[in-house]
Amino acid sequence: MHDPPGSLSDDGQLTLEQGDSLERDPLMMGIRGQIRSGLAAALPDRRLFVLHALASAGYADELSDMELAEVERSAEAIKSATASFSALEGVAAGIVKDREAFITCWERSARVYRLFPSGVWRIAATVVVLIGLGVLYALFTGGDQRVVAVSDGASQLATLPDGSTVLMVGDTEMRYDAENFARHITLDGSAFIEVTRSDAPFTAVTQDAVVTVTGTRFGIKSADGVTEVVLERGSVSVAARPAPDQSVALHPGEMTSVVRGSLPSAPMPVDLVYALDWTGYFFFNATAMSEVAQVLASRFGIVVTLDEALKQEQVSGSFAPGDAPEQILSVLASTLGATVEGSVRTGFTLR
Repeated sequence: MHDPPGSLSDDGQLTLEQGDSLERDPLMMGIRGQIRSGLAAALPDRRLFVLHALASAGYADELSDMELAEVERSAEAIKSATASFSALEGVAAGIVKDREAFITCWERSARVYRLFPSGVWRIAATVVVLIGLGVLYALFTGGDQRVVAVSDGASQLATLPDGSTVLMVGDTEMRYDAENFARHITLDGSAFIEVTRSDAPFTAVTQDAVVTVTGTRFGIKSADGVTEVVLERGSVSVAARPAPDQSVALHPGEMTSVVRGSLPSAPMPVDLVYALDWTGYFFFNATAMSEVAQVLASRFGIVVTLDEALKQEQVSGSFAPGDAPEQILSVLASTLGATVEGSVRTGFTLR
């Protein structure tokens, strides 16, 4: 699994993966939407804000002459940005607190450097700038980064702020911004996603692919440098992360795969009964009852017997992982004008 986007490495800098994500991910720029765009326009150089926060708090002597000159030149711009985005006041206070905490730790563990106080303070100021940039990075990328993880062999249904649901299966991790949710998630592992319809697109990003939808149900599996997408309902576009403009469109009952470093494969038809079997759902599309009986018998470990007249009858529909076999068979029997008898212990018969 990977670190949440807002976390820092031990030296106060973004990890290589997070830096790569920030530079390459075409969707990161949209996480905060208009708020983030406005903040970026008002505060294009975040480093200057960190320096300004330190100088304003009385630590100007820890800055170089060049940095002090930069602070003076940017004073009006910083003042305007702070007036437009009140949250920056809290960020500035957090930077000062981080500086104080760092100095306390430094004095406890690095007393040997007291012979060179100016060097110590310059190193300290540099680290505080890095920490401050991390604070601002978190502000720019979202205020409440959520991580939902499921261990191997387990499953969990998560509901997103817009009402969309994500059934996570097996060794899977999902990340999203709960406070400023922009219908964007990042995913490692396997999930079946049901997206609420909206004019705003919904994006699901893996290490290798970008899936964009407006309202649909699809399965997505990401592992070992390969992302597979199977569409059950609606429509989706799938692109490789390095080439977001070269996407393929899927229609219900189709799948594509993205191998790291390659474009998506051409859409190909699949049998949803088997292509999405790992989700725990049942998807039948004009499926013969003889095949339905075999699938139910295999999944639940039960016996399902059909009258000869029912074996070639075709049914369509979907059933959730929590639906009991007697519930499913009752619905199917009602659709066919048949009756169902028996139990899980004795087996079921449709006539």
